[in-house]
Amino acid sequence: MASRARSPVRKSRPRPAGSAKPALHKKQGRPAGRTLGRAAILRAVCRLLRTRSYSQVTLAVVARELKVDPALIRYYFTDHGTLMLLAGQALRDEFLTLLTAALARCDGTPAGLLRARINGILNVGMRYPFLLRLLTDITYLNPHPQARRTLRQLTDAGVSFYERVIDTGVAMGEFRRVEPMFLTMAVLGMVDAFTIQEPLYRARKRLGFSPKVLRERYEAFMGDLIINALRVPKTQ
Repeated sequence: MASRARSPVRKSRPRPAGSAKPALHKKQGRPAGRTLGRAAILRAVCRLLRTRSYSQVTLAVVARELKVDPALIRYYFTDHGTLMLLAGQALRDEFLTLLTAALARCDGTPAGLLRARINGILNVGMRYPFLLRLLTDITYLNPHPQARRTLRQLTDAGVSFYERVIDTGVAMGEFRRVEPMFLTMAVLGMVDAFTIQEPLYRARKRLGFSPKVLRERYEAFMGDLIINALRVPKTQ
């Protein structure tokens, strides 16, 4: 019986330089020439959140903003929920930094502490218009439970702050007792109202206010309104 002819052995062609096939299941690295890291991406996300809503700041939008391959964003953040979770934590840290600086400048009295907190919240509100909507979206639209815990902790800390201030003011005979949660809601609502309406009044030159002065006067107005509402009425 004639022997079956053996197939010739094919020699593999060498791959062109730089065309090596990536290993399976290996996380893709950053595009060549880029040194962008997680912190820089989060800064860009927070910057976008100043002008866009929670749902609009997608991984693709962040990639376009930074002019990088979307794979780079996915390298650090697997999905939109993770990206917004960490952005929410970055916003929290930014607010706490502003608040700490404001509190360090105040005189430590109940009225001074209230004005300092108003200053901190108004500062972050001016950076992130529609702040309440953003916080609500991070809390309720994010699939990660940690996002809700983070924002809940921040809210609880705010209520506790007002409770301590009210308790001190009552003990000193300066303030009457009110519900701390309502005070928390009132301050946030007044800040949100200003950041939404400020563009409408910015151009009213007859007021003679620059945007900076308009903001400073509103902050003083907020402080006066809230503190005067808390003061114990003077007996006639």
